[in-house]
Amino acid sequence: MPAPLVIFVADKDTGVANSIDSITRTMGGAVGTAIVITILAGSAQNYRTPTGPVAIPTEDA
Repeated sequence: MPAPLVIFVADKDTGVANSIDSITRTMGGAVGTAIVITILAGSAQNYRTPTGPVAIPTEDA
């Protein structure tokens, strides 16, 4: 998404705008991943294996 930033931001501020864009995308990915993991973990069932119990998400997750 750097192209719109270059169009709408002053030349002297493009570096800052690209940095903020990158940080925002990284944070969004981290938060999104945490939400998905939380949903999957909430629907996990424990299965017994010879090495001990293992939690696996159900098909309804």
